[in-house]
Amino acid sequence: MYTVVVEGVISMGDKWLLIRRSMQEEHEPGAISLVGGRVETTGFSHDVLEQALKREVAEEVNITIQKEMQYLWSSSLKTRKGERVLTVVFLCTYEAGEVYIKQTEEVADILYLDTKTVLESEQIPDYVKKSIQLAALSIKEELAKQ
Repeated sequence: MYTVVVEGVISMGDKWLLIRRSMQEEHEPGAISLVGGRVETTGFSHDVLEQALKREVAEEVNITIQKEMQYLWSSSLKTRKGERVLTVVFLCTYEAGEVYIKQTEEVADILYLDTKTVLESEQIPDYVKKSIQLAALSIKEELAKQ
């Protein structure tokens, strides 16, 4: 059985909205990360992953993201406690709201970084870099079609 987590690569113009995880977090405390969280158990519902991501973004950093999201990739891992986690990452676009930390027990800081800075940073985990790289490529390909 897996715990399902959704994360958003959130485009804020020419920068990406990232967070530094709180030191209170069980998984990777203090790490630079994408905004997201666990998919909660619900009854029958549509767009469960997308709804969960919209909820997590609003709960953590007080903004709404546009309804349209693009699937980027997924990965799995096993936590130190042996929990199996499936992470699904989406490309998202900021819609509205003032960005600020709403859940200090989960988020320690908010960062706005461009693609080059993310990819060159030794402080950012490889899976976050991969997500940003895929998102930047997707946006570039979309712009080339126009």
